Amino acid sequence: MNRLTIKTLFVTVSVLFMLMQTNIQAQGSIRPAKLTCEYLENPLGIDVTKPHLAWKSIANVQNQRNLTQTAYQIIVSSSAKGKGDVWNSGKVASDASNQIAYNGTVLKSHTKYYWKVKVWDQNGEPSDWSNTATWTTGLFSPNDWQASWVTWQPAPAQGTQADPHGSVSPWLRKTFDLTDNLKEATAYVNVVGYFELYVNGKKVGNDILKPAVSDYAKRSFYLTYDIRPYLQKGKNCIALWLGRGWYDPDAAYRDSTRGPGARARIQVEMTGKKKTLKVLSDETWKAAASPYTTIGLYAWGAYHGEQYDARMENKEWNMASYNDSKWEHVRKAPSPSPRTESQLCPPSIKSVCIEPKKITDLGEGRYEIDFGTNLSGSFGINLPRLKKDQLVKFYYADTKSSENLKGQYDVTIKVQDGKQESYQTFSQYDIYVASGMPNEKFETKFNYHGYRYVIVENLLSAPTTKDVEAYLVESDLKKVGSFSCSNDLFNRIRDLNLWTIRCLNLGGYMVDCPHRERLGYGDGQVSIETCIMNFGMQAFYPKWAQDWVDVQDEKTGDLPHTAPTRSGGGGIGWGGAMQALTWRQYLYYGDKKMLENNYDACKRYVQSIEAKTKDGILHREGNDTDGWSFIGDWLAPDRGMDAGNNPSALANEFFNNCYRIYLMEHLAKMAAILGKTEEEKEILLKLPKIRSSVHKTFYDENRQMYVIDEQPYYVMPLMTGVVPENLRSTITKKLEDNILIKAKGHLNTGMLGTYFLINYLHDIGRDDLIYTIMNQKTYPGWGYMIEKGATTMWEAWNGYWSMIHSCFTSPGSWFHQGLAGINADESAPGFKRVIIKPSIVGDLIWAKARHNSIYGEIESNWEIKDGDIIMNVTIPVNTKGQIYIPTRDVSSVTESGKSISNSNDIKFLAKGNNYIVYEVGSGIYKFSAKKIKQIKNE
Repeated sequence: MNRLTIKTLFVTVSVLFMLMQTNIQAQGSIRPAKLTCEYLENPLGIDVTKPHLAWKSIANVQNQRNLTQTAYQIIVSSSAKGKGDVWNSGKVASDASNQIAYNGTVLKSHTKYYWKVKVWDQNGEPSDWSNTATWTTGLFSPNDWQASWVTWQPAPAQGTQADPHGSVSPWLRKTFDLTDNLKEATAYVNVVGYFELYVNGKKVGNDILKPAVSDYAKRSFYLTYDIRPYLQKGKNCIALWLGRGWYDPDAAYRDSTRGPGARARIQVEMTGKKKTLKVLSDETWKAAASPYTTIGLYAWGAYHGEQYDARMENKEWNMASYNDSKWEHVRKAPSPSPRTESQLCPPSIKSVCIEPKKITDLGEGRYEIDFGTNLSGSFGINLPRLKKDQLVKFYYADTKSSENLKGQYDVTIKVQDGKQESYQTFSQYDIYVASGMPNEKFETKFNYHGYRYVIVENLLSAPTTKDVEAYLVESDLKKVGSFSCSNDLFNRIRDLNLWTIRCLNLGGYMVDCPHRERLGYGDGQVSIETCIMNFGMQAFYPKWAQDWVDVQDEKTGDLPHTAPTRSGGGGIGWGGAMQALTWRQYLYYGDKKMLENNYDACKRYVQSIEAKTKDGILHREGNDTDGWSFIGDWLAPDRGMDAGNNPSALANEFFNNCYRIYLMEHLAKMAAILGKTEEEKEILLKLPKIRSSVHKTFYDENRQMYVIDEQPYYVMPLMTGVVPENLRSTITKKLEDNILIKAKGHLNTGMLGTYFLINYLHDIGRDDLIYTIMNQKTYPGWGYMIEKGATTMWEAWNGYWSMIHSCFTSPGSWFHQGLAGINADESAPGFKRVIIKPSIVGDLIWAKARHNSIYGEIESNWEIKDGDIIMNVTIPVNTKGQIYIPTRDVSSVTESGKSISNSNDIKFLAKGNNYIVYEVGSGIYKFSAKKIKQIKNE
């Protein structure tokens, strides 16, 4: 190549580069992406009349810094052409990109809307328009529903071993002719219980156990499906397979008769080129019994399972060609709920497929299938050839022992060598009635189980590992976080924590355990941060918070201990889940709307608690004779259900009085954010008096402690300001001594106490103590669970009763927020300002974490190398970061190898004993500084 050619090529490349840069400048430095409506991407059936819109701003050139949004423009259109005929916001000077309320013309039911956004950057340069996103509206009012509620339940089947409280899962179907070419076809399915939707023999959607559980006395949910791809010209069939699920189990229990089945209404709206057509549930629909029957009550200790009678199989039941002349007509039924809403929380799905690790012959036609891990989910098996009418039974157990399991709903089986195994089943079982045909298969459908082991009874030959599979059933949540560090035990604890949560987040609420109770206990508040840092919970938690609002006593403001399920024992901390969900949804997602919606309910709960106080103290009520309504810190070590050594009534009173203050403190914060200044002042005036009364009532001057020398009873008064200023150092030292000396580096906290212990120690900069607690492999602690073979977290520290439980699912947040140091800022919620404050503790030499926030990817990675601390930090576009560098030597701090004093991107904020604090804009940063030995007490 000659010099002239090289010169020409160089000039050409230079011109192209300049043109490219000019084009980027013309488009601005940022662009909008990841558009959502009500936290969902292109959702169907939104029945919110003023939905909230959001997007993320993305840098056009990687590693540009200090990129912000200064304005936006949204247009909403009635067609894909996007002319903004429904709403044009105009250019709005704002850096907001989340929780933008629609403010256009009145939305119509059953309509598709198209929307897009452009943004202006820090230089006032506009972006191109985003890609077009959509949402469709559902049915806004009762008048939009023309379909009728229908139901059908046959007489009890003869010759089966179904539970007397069981309920047949019926088939419903309707055929119709279609002559027009369709433009769209939408099905709205409103069921109490569970359902599967079929069109011309094909199942619609991959969601299962739908809809989400609700308090049917207040509301039921409908789901929306685009069924156009399933329809055909000529004859069509729309069919439903119904399961009783949670619908009215109490009625079945009281009457000791068969359950009421499910109720359904379905409305299909089709638009063709020539006309519209509606298919509505009414008395013209046909019904028949399916092979499935629900076994049990769907109540505490009685979730049992299903019976499948393969003799009743009919593979054509949902086909248009099937002759249903012998089927019965459904009957109309009254509406079961006063309110019908579109389900906006994520659906439940079958996700991880788990193959068995081992199949053991137990003798006499029994086989144990071991999946190697506990899970909550479905079970499927290709059965060996069976005789007609042969009954096969499946038991599901979360643990087993060669010793009797103390009658914990166990099944004891004698194995071939004369020994016995006890399996903890909690009454979970399924029954299969064989048809005698080849290739028979059983799979759970309208129920799920919590188990590791499946014991199969009455097989003629052994199943193989290829014949059997289990699926985890969980909410369809996006994974938004990752973490790893140099301590393998911590990584294993995190994995244990997340797998447990995945076993408990189904049905639109956090289940306490999947087998014995399945109730939405307030336990779920202890895992909120762990969930948010790792999963996309922003559409999940508003639904569960609304469940708590629904179950609140309309007269008194009292709350039960579970929602939406209402039953179960607990204390005031359990109902506090409503406020915990509301506050943290605001803190981590900036969701002020949820704050506005739930504030009055939170206030009424606080008022109901205050109404029960006497002389400034909340006491256990006289009608709480069994102690199940005033629990404080539940299941501390050696204070479990098997120990008979629960905290005293005085200890519970003290704990609950501190929790009462905690509720009031956060209610005051909520009032301030909502501009309720007088209400905030009223609360703040009361708090000092209450703190003083609690301290005087419960503090023992001689022993320098509150009631019990255990960690919760130091943490709670310190956290809520009950401890007077002159005693704080004393009580803090007592807490430290309890951890390091009395408990020998372990915790001695229960469910709520463990959560508050971790959070309080982190807040006061004592992550070194959390490190010590977390790093234990002996009893009690998560390391002990792992050493004992736990695959999910236990209900009690010693492994008594449930082996899949929500009580101690709180440690996962510390890995992100403590070790990696990714924290939210109350003054700029939703990670609008990101606080990066890593804890360099113990013998850790590195940690890596990421969290995909509503603004974008946050990363905090650090390592110790040659005596220096190296931090790699990513701050998303349109946010700022406060970076805490763990050093005392300002002169040693560099960024990308350069002195910070020469940087225009980094602003010095403060210097403390253990950290130097800087403010940065968006971008990727690499800090280095001289390491200090330990971080604590700041």
